[in-house]
Amino acid sequence: MRIKNSVAVLVGMIACATLLAPQASASGTAVSGTVVVKGTAAKGAGTSGTGTTGAKANAPAGATRYTLSLSGAQSTWYRAVRLSCPADPSGHLHPKGDQACSDLAAVQGNIANMRRDTQRCAPGGGSITATMSGTYDGRSVQWNKTYRDQCEMFTATRAVFRF
Repeated sequence: MRIKNSVAVLVGMIACATLLAPQASASGTAVSGTVVVKGTAAKGAGTSGTGTTGAKANAPAGATRYTLSLSGAQSTWYRAVRLSCPADPSGHLHPKGDQACSDLAAVQGNIANMRRDTQRCAPGGGSITATMSGTYDGRSVQWNKTYRDQCEMFTATRAVFRF
């Protein structure tokens, strides 16, 4: 049973990584699956990041749904969770869904514009890559960024990646 579960997790990770990874065309437009979205890039000292937003086919106006994932250096570990806004009242999707939805609503789904949290935390633990894919108010959102450590990620993304 343990082997079956491990294989299922590995297949899920590969499928999610494939769906989340945008591919750049010669024009600089990012292609994610069959959806073409316009992109911008954000880079900081010691980190790298990309983000894309645009219209998503078949997404109802007002729909806000994300797949959020975290991975360690060289993909040594992986975690993912779904976030729907308003947050799932049962708490089965994102453990801090209400706050994560509020944080994203404050920046209209553009996590790159989020104000840093002033809460102090202990740095360390190695690099971590945060990835967000989904829709905000019916618009496609693709974003990822590698942070120095979990502390830096938490202060930059507030409750969004606290799972």
